[in-house]
Amino acid sequence: MFHVKPEISKIFKSYYKILKNINVLLSKNKTNELDFWFLELAKTAAIISKNRLDYLYQLKKLYYLIR
Repeated sequence: MFHVKPEISKIFKSYYKILKNINVLLSKNKTNELDFWFLELAKTAAIISKNRLDYLYQLKKLYYLIR
């Protein structure tokens, strides 16, 4: 997926930073800030999922062209 859309690597990096922030908040028991970070996590996960689906769709089209 990174070869088709190199900009997606920024999204993956952001996703892992968000996960790290969530883990820090959980370890410090600061649950009042989690809502914001869970929303950000959901947004980036949706972008990643959409890009994965788009990539699979392109592979599927290519497969049927070759057959």
